[in-house]
Amino acid sequence: MIDYVRFRVGVDSNFIFTRYLYDPVTVLATSKIDLLPYQIEDFLTLLDMAETGEVRVLLAYETGLGKTIVTGLFLKEMLLRDENQRVLILVPPNIRRQWKRELKEKFNLDFKVDFELDKSPDMLKEKWLIASMDTLKLEHWKKWIEEYEYRWDIVVVDELHRAKEGNQRAQLIQLVSSRTKHFIALTATPHDGKEENFIFRLSLINPSVDESNYKDFVRQYVIRRIKREVTDLDGRKLFPQLPITRTVEIEPTPEEREFYRAVEEYIRHYYRLASQENNRAIGLVATVIGRTVSSSIRAGVAALKRRLNRLTMEAAGIATETSQIDPDEVLRKLQEAMEEADDKTVEQLREEIINFIPPQLRDELKVEEERLKKLIEMGESIIRRERIDTKAKELLKIVDEHLEKGNKVIIFTEYLDTLFYLNEILGEKYGPERVTLIYGSMKPEEKDESVRKLWAEDGASILIATDAAGESLDLQAANVVINYEIPWNPVVYIQRIGRVYRYGQKKPVIFIYGILPVFKVERRVLEVVLDKINKIKTDFDLGSAEIVGEIISQKDIEKVIMETYANLLNTEEAREKISRNFEEKRRLLNKIKEALSKAKAVQKHVRLERLLKDKNVLELVTEQHVIRYLQYLRETGLVYGSIGDQFGHMWINDKEPNFDNIKLVNKKQVKAIWKRVQKASEIVRPNLDDLGAMKAILLGLESEGVAAFLWEGETLYGEVRIATFTDGLGTVVNEIPVVVLENGDVKPVTWLKELEVLDEIDHDKIKELLQKQVDTKVAINSELIKCLRRDVHESVKNRATLLIGKYHSEIRKVSSDTKLDKYIRERKLKELREKVKQEMNRKRAVEVSFSEKPIGKVLLIGVNDANKFTLKKSSGESKPFDPELWKRKKEVELAAMAVVEWWEKHKFGRNPRDVSADGRGYDIESVGENHETFYVEVKGFKREPVKVELTENEYHAASYYKDKYLLYIVPHAIENYQRILQGLEPEEPIIIPDPVNTLKDLIEIEWKPRYIINLKGLSLNQERVQGDT
Repeated sequence: MIDYVRFRVGVDSNFIFTRYLYDPVTVLATSKIDLLPYQIEDFLTLLDMAETGEVRVLLAYETGLGKTIVTGLFLKEMLLRDENQRVLILVPPNIRRQWKRELKEKFNLDFKVDFELDKSPDMLKEKWLIASMDTLKLEHWKKWIEEYEYRWDIVVVDELHRAKEGNQRAQLIQLVSSRTKHFIALTATPHDGKEENFIFRLSLINPSVDESNYKDFVRQYVIRRIKREVTDLDGRKLFPQLPITRTVEIEPTPEEREFYRAVEEYIRHYYRLASQENNRAIGLVATVIGRTVSSSIRAGVAALKRRLNRLTMEAAGIATETSQIDPDEVLRKLQEAMEEADDKTVEQLREEIINFIPPQLRDELKVEEERLKKLIEMGESIIRRERIDTKAKELLKIVDEHLEKGNKVIIFTEYLDTLFYLNEILGEKYGPERVTLIYGSMKPEEKDESVRKLWAEDGASILIATDAAGESLDLQAANVVINYEIPWNPVVYIQRIGRVYRYGQKKPVIFIYGILPVFKVERRVLEVVLDKINKIKTDFDLGSAEIVGEIISQKDIEKVIMETYANLLNTEEAREKISRNFEEKRRLLNKIKEALSKAKAVQKHVRLERLLKDKNVLELVTEQHVIRYLQYLRETGLVYGSIGDQFGHMWINDKEPNFDNIKLVNKKQVKAIWKRVQKASEIVRPNLDDLGAMKAILLGLESEGVAAFLWEGETLYGEVRIATFTDGLGTVVNEIPVVVLENGDVKPVTWLKELEVLDEIDHDKIKELLQKQVDTKVAINSELIKCLRRDVHESVKNRATLLIGKYHSEIRKVSSDTKLDKYIRERKLKELREKVKQEMNRKRAVEVSFSEKPIGKVLLIGVNDANKFTLKKSSGESKPFDPELWKRKKEVELAAMAVVEWWEKHKFGRNPRDVSADGRGYDIESVGENHETFYVEVKGFKREPVKVELTENEYHAASYYKDKYLLYIVPHAIENYQRILQGLEPEEPIIIPDPVNTLKDLIEIEWKPRYIINLKGLSLNQERVQGDT
């Protein structure tokens, strides 16, 4: 009669399955990512768009806010609905691996990447493909797309700002945009200050966008997120302060100063010649030589030697004839190579520039050779005398300071010679195990290993990297960035900051250092550049600084430096020119900000803080829910295999559900999904996208059972019924199992997990209880159902309002289309008006009904009735139940609550609030002065405890909130409460943050729904309070 296992199988399967069908947040909870409000809001907005038509949207996230996460959530949900949908993700080549890795690790989506496949038209047959936009932009690929009539269901384009009118990337994007239903574009810099460019990029997303309607498109279909605005679930800013920036000046030794002066004269000669001959290519030689020497004396001497070797070969007539170089083309290739983190190409292009000998200097080869020999001799003399130059010594001081504080450091350099030089001296000082490298020619797995070392607590403390680490890698394990040379390209500088200034950064302060060049002209110009970037970052945001960085190019900065060396400008005029340039572009920011401020797409959705907190985290389906369900299902014999608190591997016994026994109204969906999963025989992962796991859930839908629970109220009978919500058109929009009690009250099924399970009772004495009935007519007016109906109705109204707005827009468009035939226009208008009427009816009301039969029966046995039903405790104790003992335990719990509230208020200065009656998986919400919320579970004991029990709800809440979840263990609770009443301080309780992870080796699972922490394995002599977490 009492069958708790079958009861749990029936209830849990229906709960998980209905959340899978109707709750889009479920896809997030079963993914391996942290929940952030803005990401889920945007994800839900995308789903609203998908359910009301096409998704044509621009996600304009500032760097480091997780645009790939939101995209992944959307893809996951859409592919759960139909895994046969075709998806194409177009990205720059250097971030293909990152996309593949994130989609696999966080969403278990296994995409193919173009470099894994044969370069033939068949590559585009792949169902889920990540491809380089620089591969597919080539003419033969675009031709194949058209000839073979390839189409997709979803296309994602990352870094849309790389598409400019007329270029091949834009042509490719226009082509694939016309061949897909859903199109999502991503960029951190959507607007470059030129309205026509912005409108063009929006038209790539939706071809109907033009200057007359682009503001409407921005309002409805652009989602803009910047760091200074996003918050966590407690409403606290995720990025409360900007990085601290510092510039470092080098004071060279007299010998170094003389070397730098001589090099500066050498490059000045080239800049002047470039100006006189109006030949920018000549200036590039000076730029490369000067910047390399500025990076490090060792790298500079190596570059001077290569230049000398080329001149010597040229003079001897054995050099291959050097063709004229096109400076714009070389700079374009150099910029592309740096964007793609292609150090090999960067070095080749620099070598091409160093080897360039302008015709004007061919008669002076011997003179230049002598100059170079002298410079090389001066540089080598410094290297012999001081292996570590002044600049490197200054670097070591900065690194020392931060390693002593426990910070991790990233040092960026543009030059491989400098990278290996720094690796040598830092490895000698701190040990090679504390230093790791990332540069472009490393294999992807080698880069991943370097990142892993940086993240490891006992791993590397210093990463030395070229800009191969400037994009696409998450390096927020470090909080110090040192620019060993300040890049002339502002975007590169800002992207380096973005590697550490992103979500997941644990340190409260981020430090950004820029080591200024010794050359006066370059130093004075770059001082202005850094100052302007920092002011824009402070006055606007880092995303705005990135936009300005896109507008002001390396070419602009190089031109000013060249003009100054050529004596066309003095140093102050150069600074003023750069300053004016920035100020002109800064004025564009207000225009850009105004344009993007119209992005209101996400405001259509209910705020996530309310969405999650109203229903609490226990209603999110996690892997742990599925694991627990499979444990119960195994006891019924429907599955077998290894499973504990961590999933092993399971197999499914042959069985087909009887669909007539399933209580859900939406049986059509059940049958459709069954067709997809019925051949599965294994459960590989406890995820909702695993075919075997989904089959196991469907097998449990018809299960029924009876469960008895002990509780403080009067003895009541109840039933678990499916509550079905239908919109104004009679369409089912939500179903969820709830507990309906005989007194008309309704509780969420998760509430039962807070109660104590009773498994041994006198069956004869409960027969009468089981004959009772519940009144669903009364239950419809319960507070829980009213609340659920209100939320469902709000969702229905939001969606219908979206569609009505869309149809009205189409009505206006059709009405003003004079080219349409009159009869066609009238027919279209009639159809659209009918659709508006339909949606008006849809949103009028939401009705609620309950399944005719229960999926489980519930007995709530009051404490005072316990002996009447001759209950035995589930631990197997044979002595009669003692209600007085039970009440004394409650007194201990209340005393412990008082102790914890005192401790939270007086020791931590937080404001505790008792929420123990709400069944949230914790007893107290405690809010600090900075609005940071901690979720506190209290375990009180009369004496020293041996073990602590966590309910399923407590375990799930602790798993979700992690270090925000505090487990208080209060020994001698009554005595400590008495101390408070006497005005004395209670003894210090044991406080364990994140108990599921902190004590994972001590947690055991008993047969009943409890997690047991064996305190014998916990040293109670440890420092009891684990800090203010």
